[in-house]
Amino acid sequence: MSITIRPKTNPDVFINRLSGRLDGMVARSNVRALNKGIDAAATVATKLIAKETSLKQKAVRTRLKKIKASKAQQIARLDARKARPPNLIRAVSPSQQKPGYFNEITRQASTTKSGKHRPAKHRAKGVKAKTYGARRTHDSTFIAKATNQTILVFSRKSDNAYPIKPIYGPSIKREFTDKEISTAFSKRAEEMYSKEFDRLIQYEIKKAGFV
Repeated sequence: MSITIRPKTNPDVFINRLSGRLDGMVARSNVRALNKGIDAAATVATKLIAKETSLKQKAVRTRLKKIKASKAQQIARLDARKARPPNLIRAVSPSQQKPGYFNEITRQASTTKSGKHRPAKHRAKGVKAKTYGARRTHDSTFIAKATNQTILVFSRKSDNAYPIKPIYGPSIKREFTDKEISTAFSKRAEEMYSKEFDRLIQYEIKKAGFV
């Protein structure tokens, strides 16, 4: 006498299902870890660029583009290729961000008793702004309102009143590619990715009841 026992489910089907679950677990962990890594990279890049240029962190952060990973796109990226430098007004002390502030006449033109002419004296020869750790005067620049009423720093293209052109501050794009800065935020991204992926995949394994 003999009996035959046959599996209710084809082993290949079971293996395929298990493989599919594992693929899904790895994909979910990978996406979350990649996005954590790119967030960490953006934080480090923002702080280092702001420190180097003397810009506010917000001015840097808003110009760095984070491309997040997804189930369909298993890659995350931090991009500064379109990061236009902010107007120089971002480097001017808030209390001095007023139209005509540095061009204000602090002493009227006059003539001395000896007949010598004394020209009018302005607050400064141009806008004073702090960039790259130093505060300096940018000759022949002035603060004014743009057509959209935004207060910006400008200079004239000629001796005439118009046209005028905006003056920009430090290049975020250039600092982003600086070897020391790029190495630091890339390293941080890799560290965070590895740490988060290990944590997340362990969570997925326990959640699935494999441990």
